[in-house]
Amino acid sequence: MGFQSRQLDHIAIAVPDLDGAIETMTSLLGATLLWRHEPRPGAINTSAALDLGGLLIVLEHPLGQAGIFAEFLRRRGPGIHHIGYSVDNLDEAMADAERDGHRLLNAQLTEGPRREVLIHPKSGLGILWQMIEWKPEIRDNQEARRAALRDGEVRIPGITE
Repeated sequence: MGFQSRQLDHIAIAVPDLDGAIETMTSLLGATLLWRHEPRPGAINTSAALDLGGLLIVLEHPLGQAGIFAEFLRRRGPGIHHIGYSVDNLDEAMADAERDGHRLLNAQLTEGPRREVLIHPKSGLGILWQMIEWKPEIRDNQEARRAALRDGEVRIPGITE
């Protein structure tokens, strides 16, 4: 492996009831609500982010029957949709994964605060993994990374736009 895995970035959970999920996370688990995105006109998803012992938990909620989170809920019900982790060099991580025969999906390699790619669950122990390379200027600043997510700087076709 030529790349360096840095840390767990977040866990994304698909939920059919955003208010109920926030309540469960805060009252049962003691998580702190960081922000909640209000639905935008034309959006198919909305989300909320919570801090659970320093770990970012993102609750993803479909606003209708379309989109990846609605499909996930239909097929599997509520639960972990994906786990994101940070890497220092996404190009090396992708090359290593492909060389080892792992299937990568939905590479988002455009400019912005981060670049990312998904690892297909069949290559990732039944889990959809998201490898993320944050820009060097915010890589080691958790608050700056969270602010980029909160403020909508991270754009993902089919999810945020």
